[in-house]
Amino acid sequence: ENVLPLELSVVRVESNPQLVQIVPPNEVIVLVSFELALGEVRGMANLCIPYNSIEPIANKLSANSWASYGKRQVSPDAAERIGRALRTSTVQLVVQLARTTITTQDLIGLRVGDIITTKKDIHTPLLVRVQGIPKFLARPGIFKGHKAICIEDVISDPAQVTGE
Repeated sequence: ENVLPLELSVVRVESNPQLVQIVPPNEVIVLVSFELALGEVRGMANLCIPYNSIEPIANKLSANSWASYGKRQVSPDAAERIGRALRTSTVQLVVQLARTTITTQDLIGLRVGDIITTKKDIHTPLLVRVQGIPKFLARPGIFKGHKAICIEDVISDPAQVTGE
């Protein structure tokens, strides 16, 4: 916005860059990489801009013009808007009760009231995944008459978690 007024919107999110074809493979692009942090979670976001969309304003992008702006702090209003948007975002939370293997014949024969046995001890913590990533260990329970879990531990390194 310091160089040119912008109105940005998300048209599509794609996690596999091989599926995105904005410009031909031999086209010149500008790639800007950001490290994003939300609490303890960190990830990378890449912004790919075809040069032909920057060319008309290239003269406004000189090193001198950027140096004069310096590093700005995020305004409290902008931080509040981002926080408000994040607070209302939904995420998938999955609690893994246990894992086991059964035959297809047993699966087809399952009826209401049947019991599936597992080797998991009832005192072993349950694995809680957020957006598919192991985040917490919890124990099952009941809260105000509803099935619930109580978080017992935070998983600091999701790579260390096995599938049980």
